Amino acid sequence: MITIKEIAKRASVSIGTVDRIIHNRGGCSEKTRQKVTKIIEETGFKPNVMASHLVKSRSYAIGIVMPFPYQNDNFWELSRTGIERGRSSFPHFDIKIKYYFYNRYADLTFFTVFEQAMGDGNDGLLIAPVLSLPAQEMLQKHKTDIPMVFFNASLPDSSIASFVGQDCFMAGMTVGRLMSILTGNEGNIALIDISPEDYHINIRAQGFEQFFAGNARIQIHRFSMPNSEDFSDFESLCTTIHDQLPDLKGMFIPNASTYRFAQAIDRIPFKNKVFIIGYDLIKENIECLKQGKIEFIINQQPIRQGIEALTILMNHIIHREVDRKELLLPIEIVARENLDSFTNIIRP
Repeated sequence: MITIKEIAKRASVSIGTVDRIIHNRGGCSEKTRQKVTKIIEETGFKPNVMASHLVKSRSYAIGIVMPFPYQNDNFWELSRTGIERGRSSFPHFDIKIKYYFYNRYADLTFFTVFEQAMGDGNDGLLIAPVLSLPAQEMLQKHKTDIPMVFFNASLPDSSIASFVGQDCFMAGMTVGRLMSILTGNEGNIALIDISPEDYHINIRAQGFEQFFAGNARIQIHRFSMPNSEDFSDFESLCTTIHDQLPDLKGMFIPNASTYRFAQAIDRIPFKNKVFIIGYDLIKENIECLKQGKIEFIINQQPIRQGIEALTILMNHIIHREVDRKELLLPIEIVARENLDSFTNIIRP
């Protein structure tokens, strides 16, 4: 009798893809669906009903290690929405999800929740390792065979987990090209360093700087912004930037706090219009984009990140396969003109 594994081999797709088609869970192209369906019909494959009932009775414990949903201006709430949507793609499995939230600005909280996640007997872990140094230390300490998938951020030289997210360096390069066009490829540009240090945000900044390497007409000036939710701190930094660079032409903010800088810049009399490019389609950034205070937003697709990361993890656990070691999502550029086509997708 032919098996799902043999069907997947004949169709040159993963076992998980065949399983999704058999159970009508979507997530694949019509061409792939027709190809697999044809093989099923030709071979007379019949799902094992008894095995299906046994599968439904199996419970899987999945731990999610991520920042508190409200942090980074509620960006992480979108990630959690994606994870919950991903769970609904496996209706014939009992998936029990437990969240281990940490403060993305406090290393100690990551240590604490990761220890909890490792001690709770989870079958697999989804991890957003935005605190890269604590994450590296914990993964080195807990060498384990538990399947893990990183989402949103990766770790340097990591070989133990799959990753779902963007190529941060190329995203920074993309912002560089946009900024070059906006500024006429000349003038002073402010690059905001978000602290404490964050590996994947730093890589975005490096990509941005690399785009302008050797270009004497553009001067990149880095300014550090410590974690704060007090608008006066953003206004104070923008005032400092104005005092040093009154002819500033552009600003790149590589995280979700873009709107705070846009609002502060709007109150300060720079000589030129300051072109602002930032990250993430949170509510406040969307409003500033509509008002013309922000020129472009890079969308990381946090909902899709959650869906894809959980799908890869479950395929690893259930079918003992890893669909992809790395799933790099498109670098989406959002402007006021195409905003509606994105906001219809990102609503939780």
